[in-house]
Amino acid sequence: MIFKEYVEIWQKEKQEFVKATTMSAYKLLIKKHLMPTFGEMEISLINNDIVSAFAFKKLDEGISKKSVQDIIICLKMIIKNAALKNLIEMPQIQVRYPKKYDDKKETLEVFSQNDYNRIISFCKENINSYNLGILICSLTGMRIGEVCGLKWKDVNFDEGTITINRTLQRIYNSDMAGTMIIESDPKTFNSQREIPIVKDLKDILRPLSKIYSEDKYIIALNQEVIEPRLLRNHYKKLLKKLHIKDLKFHGLRHSFATRLIEKGVDIKTVSSILGHSDVSITMNLYVHPTNENKKKAIMKAFRGL
Repeated sequence: MIFKEYVEIWQKEKQEFVKATTMSAYKLLIKKHLMPTFGEMEISLINNDIVSAFAFKKLDEGISKKSVQDIIICLKMIIKNAALKNLIEMPQIQVRYPKKYDDKKETLEVFSQNDYNRIISFCKENINSYNLGILICSLTGMRIGEVCGLKWKDVNFDEGTITINRTLQRIYNSDMAGTMIIESDPKTFNSQREIPIVKDLKDILRPLSKIYSEDKYIIALNQEVIEPRLLRNHYKKLLKKLHIKDLKFHGLRHSFATRLIEKGVDIKTVSSILGHSDVSITMNLYVHPTNENKKKAIMKAFRGL
């Protein structure tokens, strides 16, 4: 059986067990990367040498090591499934990546306290659908898909909390050969969480909640829906207008978390608010001693010698 024939079988089975967003990602990887190379190849002929050569070719094209690893994981899932059906013998595929292909560690970029405050102040003073979304993200640390999927029924003004129950995102649809917006469950089990609302945000949301039905998306206001792509585009225009350094939208979430840690909030609480699946993720992202802190620690340890 050739690869493209078996992929059709695998996709039909796999989509019964994974989220639509996950399946969409697999289909895009298959269409864009795997099919051009393996589509017409007999699946039994795929071996470690062929897969390694494919991986190195992708790396040389400028694709990051992490992305290439994701592509190979998808390929190995398909091959393993064929082996479990006794269609082929499972080949030993273990790609070894030379050091030169290691991804550069990205520096976590956050807004300065001044810029962060300017973004919040501007959005509070100029409320519209987009600024409301940016404001909520700035004051809760939500992901962009989570704030786009937030509905009025998710806000409990008596308890002063927002519950994350869903996320809104645009995914690839292979049947349409295009994209579509879907509403789905949060990213992980821990992503479904409650976040306290600061007073300023509650004061803005409460009067608006009396105008719109509880099933309406909060930041849509008078529109049907505001998708992440539109909110991200407005955010970039806002930074340009305020003459603030252009950071990714996720920079709002990073800045929110950084402010909490700077104020002494314990890591487990920060992790819970952010909806991380493990506290170690929060630790690795945000807890990095500065040179100043390291100097103070050493001076304190050896004071009096």
